[in-house]
Amino acid sequence: HVDDKLRLHLLLSAAPATVSKTMTPPTFEVNQAFLASLTDHDPHPQDGTMEGRATGRWFLKHRMDAKRPRVHPYATSADLREQLLTQMKESSWKYYIAQREIHPPMLLRGRKFVLRAHVLAVAGGTREPHTLRLYLHSNPLVSEHELPLPFTNDVVAACDPSALVLQSGSRSPAYLLSEATLTPALRASILDQMSITTAHVFQELQHQHPLVPEHAHAADTELSLSSDKDAMYQLYGLDFMLDGDGKAFLLEINRSPRIATGPMGNVHGCYTEFLMDAMQILGVIQVQNGESRGEF
Repeated sequence: HVDDKLRLHLLLSAAPATVSKTMTPPTFEVNQAFLASLTDHDPHPQDGTMEGRATGRWFLKHRMDAKRPRVHPYATSADLREQLLTQMKESSWKYYIAQREIHPPMLLRGRKFVLRAHVLAVAGGTREPHTLRLYLHSNPLVSEHELPLPFTNDVVAACDPSALVLQSGSRSPAYLLSEATLTPALRASILDQMSITTAHVFQELQHQHPLVPEHAHAADTELSLSSDKDAMYQLYGLDFMLDGDGKAFLLEINRSPRIATGPMGNVHGCYTEFLMDAMQILGVIQVQNGESRGEF
């Protein structure tokens, strides 16, 4: 259940430290031990993730996005501590995780933004029973915050913490990464980082909770377009944010990403090609000019 933020955190915590601590923002299970370590003078977590860049701002996130608002921002550690002690029952802590802010965030048109990457996972089948194949779509979606964010750190520190949160109702219409005002080198770097993170997540998932037999290759790139009714497949949506240096951090994974409905702006048209590409990979649709993965 990688769409459970706590389970994703625990999954990655079991990975080698050099991998897990650079893939996501500093993330913590909400319990008494966390509360005891939460002080006004806690500039960054001990694991060193984003060391030297952490601020006092925190986000309390529902593990399964089952409750609205999904994200609760807090300007300081003291604010978060007060919320946990006075506004929430300890029995409800288990439904949340706490995350540090990605600071400073990269901005587009002065706005914070989230990148949605789509990954098609194909496991097993009679033709390749010991293979888990991963396909990353090469044109992620960009969801910007509706309002510009003050750029200077002093002004950001003084602003309402809610201005730092990308809730569904505060997003501008989504658009494709290829339309963003980014250099080709940065776009290529973003896709490379997404690909590496995706491979690490599924390798660790395969290691701890095998999807296919243990001797499977977690990132096999071989492709067969012959239909295989016994293969299992799943489409995932991976959400990323970038810091000021272009470093991509995985925020969450969605096992049921919205590809036909929801606040996705004017990009619904791209999903026709997106699903056609996926069906070609799965062998449901045969192409005349040989093998094709489309934009995967």
